Amino acid sequence: MLHSVLHTVKKILFSNLLASFLLFLLSIVFSRKFGVAGRGTYALMVTIPSVLTVFCSLGLINSLIYHIKKEKLQLSTSLCYLSGLTAWLVFVLYLLKMTIDSGLPIAWFADLLALRRFSHNLEWGVVFLLVISAPCKLFLMSYFQAVRDIKKFFVLITLIPLLQLVLLVLWPTEIDLSLQWYLLVYAIIEVVFSVSYAGCLYWKSDKYEPYSFASKKDVFLYSIKGYLGTISGTVNKGVDVLLVDNFVGTTELGLYSNAKSIVRIFQVISNSVGSGLVGFYLEKKQDQLKKFHKSISSYLSVCYLLLTLVAYFVAHPLIYYVYGIKFIDAVGYIPYLLVSMYFTVSSVPEVYVLNSCNKPQVTSYISLVGLLIVFGGGIVGGNYLGMQGILYAFCLSAMIIYCLRKYCAHKLLKRF
Repeated sequence: MLHSVLHTVKKILFSNLLASFLLFLLSIVFSRKFGVAGRGTYALMVTIPSVLTVFCSLGLINSLIYHIKKEKLQLSTSLCYLSGLTAWLVFVLYLLKMTIDSGLPIAWFADLLALRRFSHNLEWGVVFLLVISAPCKLFLMSYFQAVRDIKKFFVLITLIPLLQLVLLVLWPTEIDLSLQWYLLVYAIIEVVFSVSYAGCLYWKSDKYEPYSFASKKDVFLYSIKGYLGTISGTVNKGVDVLLVDNFVGTTELGLYSNAKSIVRIFQVISNSVGSGLVGFYLEKKQDQLKKFHKSISSYLSVCYLLLTLVAYFVAHPLIYYVYGIKFIDAVGYIPYLLVSMYFTVSSVPEVYVLNSCNKPQVTSYISLVGLLIVFGGGIVGGNYLGMQGILYAFCLSAMIIYCLRKYCAHKLLKRF
């Protein structure tokens, strides 16, 4: 079993490292071509669709992956659910745009997503296109990892960054609205690729096996139970960008985004290990789960700690020599991001334990606590301490989530 785990982790790790390296190169070229403020604008524009997907999908994507693996839900049926979800997200974004244009009181949610920053139709076009591709891409990545189809996972996560990098190198900066036009072309490429990929899977899948209404009902019930749990991804990947942009500004967001790019190189190693374990956790019966988890979690914590220390010592020279002297202030964000990274990834196996035992609501409650800390602490800290206060809130949230996940998983495994 251990050999099988390591074999899967090795393949996912290679795929994620290559994709992470391409994104790192992309951030270097982008920063040198469009500057600090341009880097911040790009980070904001690609983050908003992910945040909107997590908040408005009601946990459906995670539920589909669970039922495909555990309950033999057909892939074709899942993709039909996904198309409906995409239409719903586009409709929600359209309503948000209307609230901004009409000045309705409920425009506060649009303000939270920093949508008022977009005053040009090109920028709105980019956001709408990325909202179409975001749920599709997220579902496909989760599906390929769950069924351990590493070849398709590799193509999915490396081809789009590679095309984006080639496009960026060739892109002229002398034209008007060069950044906005570049992002529009990139968004079109991502939509065409992800939707075509999903379409090919649909036509190749079995579309005739029946799936009862009662079973479909279970999909939505699991989705709702685990909805808040999906927000934890937003806390770590999206809400930070929105808070920094709202309280500090786009230029500071550019520095923060490049610091995240450095940390992401190391975090992808941790995430790859977790991704390789998803299928194994879901396949285990309850009497086997305790032994499997005990043999894995302690080793992972030590490995993650060593990885974090290595990242701390190499981050400064990477920023100085790769991005240039104008991005050197990003070094100050590295320790906070690494602390948050360590506590977040170290408790991921506990999430798999809870989900495997059909307890997604527990991760939901934990994530809600973390989200409240990030929002509350980020707003208070951003007002009084600026960027420093926001970073403190991220670290505190990661530590509390870590403790709660460990405690709940331990209590659950003691029953077996």
